[in-house]
Amino acid sequence: PENSRESTAWGESRGRIHDLASRIGQICEVLLAYSRSAALDPSRLKPVDLEPIVAAAIDRVESRAKERGLTIESPPGGAVVKGDADLLEEVFVNLLVNAVEHGPEGSSVTIVPSIGPSGCRIAIVDRGPGVADVDLPKLFERFHSGKPSGGNGVGLALSRLIMRSHGGDIEYAPTPGGGATFTLRFPPVS
Repeated sequence: PENSRESTAWGESRGRIHDLASRIGQICEVLLAYSRSAALDPSRLKPVDLEPIVAAAIDRVESRAKERGLTIESPPGGAVVKGDADLLEEVFVNLLVNAVEHGPEGSSVTIVPSIGPSGCRIAIVDRGPGVADVDLPKLFERFHSGKPSGGNGVGLALSRLIMRSHGGDIEYAPTPGGGATFTLRFPPVS
């Protein structure tokens, strides 16, 4: 019996260590992306096709979506924007992770592009609870997290910083019928 308890305790400790190591790794990735975006020289931005960037972000999030019983829908065809592909991928990963974490089982996360003379817009739409009114004023502030599980509160702040370093922005609106819609705005490619 004593060995069984020790084995169980060791397994629980190993699980906690793995979870902490994973969280530290995620925080390090976010901090690296933050430092890259803060030092981004706008003259270095080159035209990039968003389709492979979005596809790579979906690949990184898809296993978590499947675990939660969600699907991610992205129409074929991409838009060309001026940007840094790696940083833009981080923005899409951040938004998709949030959508998957908040979406109800069996629902879908939809990526909706819109291209016009004023630039490109990409909306990430989920059917979760949306953002609580109390969290709206601080939604894009660093270290603020409205997640019941905590969270590190840097994903949306980093995403906004990256989008602004690209001459664009990110906006939130409630999804009609319930959920959250985050829209990325990119300026026209000149």
